[in-house]
Amino acid sequence: MGTSRVSNKAGGPVVLLLVGHETLLSVPEKTAGILAYSVDGRWLFDVDRALPCDGVIVLDTREDAAVSRSLDGRDVPVVRCHFPLQGRSRFPVITSDEHQIGRMGAEYLLELGLNRFAFAGMDVFVSAEREAGFAEVIAKAGFEVRTTAAKAGGVDRLPLDFKPEGRKRIRRWLESLPLPIGVMAWNDRMAVTVGLTALEMGLAIPDDIALLGVDNNAFRCRAISVPLSSVDINQHELGYQAASLLDRMIKNRKNAPRVVRVPPLRVEVRRSTDVLQIGDPDVAAAVRWLRDHAIQNVRIDDVEQAIGCSRATLDRKFRKFMGHSMGQELRRARLRQARELVIHSRRSMLDIALDCGFADLPHFSAVFKKTYGLSPSHYRQLHGGGMPLMPAPPPARKR
Repeated sequence: MGTSRVSNKAGGPVVLLLVGHETLLSVPEKTAGILAYSVDGRWLFDVDRALPCDGVIVLDTREDAAVSRSLDGRDVPVVRCHFPLQGRSRFPVITSDEHQIGRMGAEYLLELGLNRFAFAGMDVFVSAEREAGFAEVIAKAGFEVRTTAAKAGGVDRLPLDFKPEGRKRIRRWLESLPLPIGVMAWNDRMAVTVGLTALEMGLAIPDDIALLGVDNNAFRCRAISVPLSSVDINQHELGYQAASLLDRMIKNRKNAPRVVRVPPLRVEVRRSTDVLQIGDPDVAAAVRWLRDHAIQNVRIDDVEQAIGCSRATLDRKFRKFMGHSMGQELRRARLRQARELVIHSRRSMLDIALDCGFADLPHFSAVFKKTYGLSPSHYRQLHGGGMPLMPAPPPARKR
């Protein structure tokens, strides 16, 4: 380790980044997070193993044995940014909260008013975790999930590539699905494969299949004619947390956490899910109005006047087609707006709470933490730090 200090004349550590070709598309955001942490630490980075290093960040899914071979016998701290494919590692891991990613995708598709759901996965740890979270939320809402797993053993997953045999298997799976349906793919690459096959079959996206990916990879989300909506797993934060943990381990390896899970950021909405499948025009109009006016201090009674349908009729229809009340829909919409303000504005938490219709800060904080797993302040620390925070204009207030 003394030699590596000499190699970095700035005086900071030399950090080796291990990255494979299959992760090149996601590396820029992760490395931006690493650089954001290291900017004051005078770190020197190496990707060619040309210098003796003080620590290693693994940015791909190579197995532990391959990581060890890359170290050439050097005893330096290692942090993985994501598990290897089968979900086991002897090194500390900074990883996405895969279960929460699946939950976020399910909650989003449910909000579209869909009542049929499928998950396109593979027989790898990350896919299984995302599918479990997805299925949990869908089941709680009273629906079932059609998956790509074989009933016996669950190992016959769809292929990751787009070779002819894989396309045939995907086509057979799509032919078995009832339409319209909401499909969440375990990552953007799978979503592109499913989407291209569906379009080749003459299916319409999003009218027949509302398709959602994961990773929010800008290149892949625009790789088909209908841009893909995708869960943003916050690659920047993954890189930042990996660098932070490695820094602590370089200074003191004791008590390093084995796994740190980073929650997803949001669903980045594009055309592939631009649909509101609600079997009643009054309910569809009410949902859109509530979501558009969530932070304008509106009341449920205002919906009646806005869309020309009585409150009693709307209440009855809403429960029939949405499975919950208009009040619950408004609270969900307000919470989503509050979450965006927590991330993207400098407003105080009290102002956000009051502007989004919450009675007080303790109530807002309790509801926010129950939904997103973190207090609003902690959520801003995790997700707002690497983004430009601009003062948001005050919402229109009802007189």
